[in-house]
Amino acid sequence: MNSFICTMLLIFLLFIPACHDWRADAEKALKSQGYTDIKINGYKMFACGRSDDYNEGFEATSIAGVRVQGVVCMGILKGSTIRTF
Repeated sequence: MNSFICTMLLIFLLFIPACHDWRADAEKALKSQGYTDIKINGYKMFACGRSDDYNEGFEATSIAGVRVQGVVCMGILKGSTIRTF
């Protein structure tokens, strides 16, 4: 019985990130840095580091008025990192 409870708890904890709205977090991070006209493009493979749990690609207008592309790297226990290219 004890192993069943531990297994169910582990499964529950693994699915918590899947229920999170990562797109909203990426848009919030971009807006807080002054980006406008934001278009979220979805997941970008190999764009972030090992400590990042998820990412969202984007196109936006920077504070300088330049159109940029990049990715917002996010983690459950850390903040967001914006990388442009």
